[in-house]
Amino acid sequence: MYPLQLPKLGFLIQSIGPSELAVNIMNRSLEIEDLSVYLFWVDLDRACLSNLNMNAHYSEAYCFDGPMIATCFDSAVKLINLPTPNPKFFFINDLEWIYQPQKQYEQLESIYRNPELKLLVRCEDHKKIVENAWNVKVHRIIHKYNFFEPDFIKELLE
Repeated sequence: MYPLQLPKLGFLIQSIGPSELAVNIMNRSLEIEDLSVYLFWVDLDRACLSNLNMNAHYSEAYCFDGPMIATCFDSAVKLINLPTPNPKFFFINDLEWIYQPQKQYEQLESIYRNPELKLLVRCEDHKKIVENAWNVKVHRIIHKYNFFEPDFIKELLE
């Protein structure tokens, strides 16, 4: 017997267009039966897959009441400003600060060291780099974009 409303998990992604991240989130979320997955995008693109997930512009995330995962620096900036009281995560898929020609340390620090965000990374090497560069603890490694590992989902829903 299902409850009236399934637990929710939101992703704030730059685009639902073709990318390894978007494809993995969409494909894997279809395999999860006891969780509603919501995709909030910043850039308007045609979805890389047709799926059953709810997807909407990030401005709709203001009324979202589940845990939320930002998947890039820009979406993490937006996530910080959302009024949700639920856990906020920042999945560091790429070491974006390395590629910025004009590094604004204060702006970067305000996100990477923000106490509201729990940091997630995609591999052990990224964990070491992030922890050393920003003097923070990485919350978890998400291997192969598998955000739906049972222990992580259990943690989100507690």
